[in-house]
Amino acid sequence: MALYNGILVNSNLRRLSQDRSHALNRVFVMPRTLLFSLLIILLRPALGAAASVASADELQVAGCAAQTPSSQTPSSQTPSSQALQAEGVRIRRIMFSPSNIFDETKPGERTGLFKLANRLHIKTKVGTLRAQLLFTEGDLYSDRVLQETARNLRTLRYLREPVLTPVCYTPGFVDVLVQTRDVWTLAPTLTFGRKGGNNATSFGIEDNNFLGYGKVLEVSRRSDRKRDSSNLVYRDPNLAFGRWTLDALLTNSSDGHNISARVEHPFFALDSRWQAVFELSDFDGEQSRSVFGDEIDRYRQQSKQGELGFGFSNGLVNGWSTRYFTGLRYEQQRFTALATSTLAVPTDRTLAYPFVRIEGIQDDFATTFNQDQIGRTEDQEFGINYSLELGMSLPVLGADRNQALLRAKISDGLRLGEKDFLFLNAYADGRFIGAGENQRVGAGARYFYRQSDRSSFYAALSGDYGRNLDAESPFVLGGENGLRAYPFDYQYGDRRAQLTLEQRVYTDWKPFQLFQVGAAAFIDVARVWGDSAVPAENLGTLKDIGIGLRLGSLRAARANSLHIDLAYPMDGRQADRGLQLIVETRASF
Repeated sequence: MALYNGILVNSNLRRLSQDRSHALNRVFVMPRTLLFSLLIILLRPALGAAASVASADELQVAGCAAQTPSSQTPSSQTPSSQALQAEGVRIRRIMFSPSNIFDETKPGERTGLFKLANRLHIKTKVGTLRAQLLFTEGDLYSDRVLQETARNLRTLRYLREPVLTPVCYTPGFVDVLVQTRDVWTLAPTLTFGRKGGNNATSFGIEDNNFLGYGKVLEVSRRSDRKRDSSNLVYRDPNLAFGRWTLDALLTNSSDGHNISARVEHPFFALDSRWQAVFELSDFDGEQSRSVFGDEIDRYRQQSKQGELGFGFSNGLVNGWSTRYFTGLRYEQQRFTALATSTLAVPTDRTLAYPFVRIEGIQDDFATTFNQDQIGRTEDQEFGINYSLELGMSLPVLGADRNQALLRAKISDGLRLGEKDFLFLNAYADGRFIGAGENQRVGAGARYFYRQSDRSSFYAALSGDYGRNLDAESPFVLGGENGLRAYPFDYQYGDRRAQLTLEQRVYTDWKPFQLFQVGAAAFIDVARVWGDSAVPAENLGTLKDIGIGLRLGSLRAARANSLHIDLAYPMDGRQADRGLQLIVETRASF
């Protein structure tokens, strides 16, 4: 069964571009092998079938009658959420209706292949869903809490279109029905890329809902022009069905390793009261620098980082959730020249600093459809969201310098009318005292104008300014950074400006009930200039134009949208001119 993830091929008619650094954006699902299918079938009895849960109609009819106290009679019509809150009713019980990938009651989803997929798939466990809820039996009914829970459920890659509904009303009490539909999460994968005779391949297996418990497990082997590596990834959004999370990565490479682990109790809701974080990472590997997409330099980077912190909040007060955080962070960067090095390596540094941070989130959210995705409910944040962090690096803690550190960001969403929305953001960060290092400020705006239910206009404008940027992190333009028709790492600098204009079309065409089709026409305009550690001729403002198809994934967890674009670079070197075919997966339209 060919539930897709994605393939990245960025080809010029005369040359193929380098493979992307984000390997997951070039992944497509291979057909399931007979051996693997038999393995799953054999394991299912041992693992246990998914919980037997009645259908939504059965829960609302038979369930209401069977489980409502005999002294009360369930109403045939549940009042509105506003009426339930005004009455002050409590949640008597929570009912779950998890559905499989395909609905076999629908004519288009009764095929033998879809039935086989349902049989092989292990449905999400009720305990996994319950662990994500922000309410429990006995709580006062709150429409805001139900909506926030639905937003949280929509962020889970193994679910599609969750619905939470009050049902089975009796005076003083109401039940809540949680309906979800799974997507395909078990993915044997293959990635590939090629440029200038250099090949990149990867194979492995990933499950975003391991055994129905919501855990992510990935094992893969990757080989490219940079390194050969074996990877193990594990993510647990609810350790032991609690609120703690775990993210772990282990990579063993031909040129080093990458190990990281993060354990966190997050602010999981607007009304959450505390957060705790413990994180460690250790990276050792080679990095490359390119000119016009062609590698010219390599050096070794060794990075060690750690963080320990705690945060607290008074919860949601007058429509705002304000959070305070303090902690200790350690960052060490070591750079070494290699035999292939042609440029000066970046400067070593060690920072060790206590920090304090304040964050604010305004409770102003809304849902939309066919905006940044196809055929999915999308959550838009219209309230103000800000963060301000201050730190002080001190030699007494192991640092090699005294420096003050600043990190700040803010975003806001504006409803300009019934059909147009504007989302603004800005940031500033850097190290200060003395000459200062890696100081950056930037701002951006995204504008949406909904022409109809099936079409919209999109525009994005952003600008960045840097001063004394670290040599390993300049502003970059290229195929990964706003210019789709150009090679990656095409231009560098410490100033950057970008504009994207896009006309989007959304259709209701769903080939094989696996994808939903859309289309786009776009123009990218961008420029980067100023100082850079990579010497290269600055080509000024660069532009490209293109058209493309969008295939929104309806049944797979790995990616939301497959992009198939034809793009033409209107500027740049003559050697880089020519029609480009780009096939990649993205989280948005």
